[in-house]
Amino acid sequence: MRKFKNTIFIISLVSIIFIVTSFIIQININKEKNISLGKKDLSKVILLDFNNNPIKALDLLKNPSVIFFGFTNCPDICPLTLTKLSITLQKIKDNKNLIIYFVSLDPERDKPEILKNYLQPFKEQVVGLTGSQYNLKKFADYLKIKYYKRKIKDGYTIDHTSSSILMSEGKIFDKILFDDDLKVSIKKINNFLSHIK
Repeated sequence: MRKFKNTIFIISLVSIIFIVTSFIIQININKEKNISLGKKDLSKVILLDFNNNPIKALDLLKNPSVIFFGFTNCPDICPLTLTKLSITLQKIKDNKNLIIYFVSLDPERDKPEILKNYLQPFKEQVVGLTGSQYNLKKFADYLKIKYYKRKIKDGYTIDHTSSSILMSEGKIFDKILFDDDLKVSIKKINNFLSHIK
């Protein structure tokens, strides 16, 4: 009889521990979800275009666009990517006025006037965006863009994600990789445009 009671006690204790542990885990999961949602909340994120006009980040994501993150002092990836995107759009007849957004990850140096001068060769086919460090990080994090400010001999550079995002109605449709050639890039954008209402 005593063994039976001990067995019941042990089973009850284990059950209680399991229930309490599950409750604590669920609380932590909910906390993580709330933190994640907070990081992704763009409702208060405002950026500046290269004409110094404020733009809500959420508004940027609504319309069909190509979004690329970089900085004007980028030695190779940024100018090559922007040139490729520009040529790609020129080769697509019905591009539905698709906009390319170049989002600077270097607001310390990339003021609106600097961006405008840098993007002048693209004749406003590419719209430059900048803003505060905080807002740019929120926007980059939302789109899962990785970047890192790295010291070099003459100052600093920025290592960053090199892909371009095809975005519409707040959703990522596809990405154009840095290594994608013109043919692949055109195919991806045509496929993207064919799904736009």
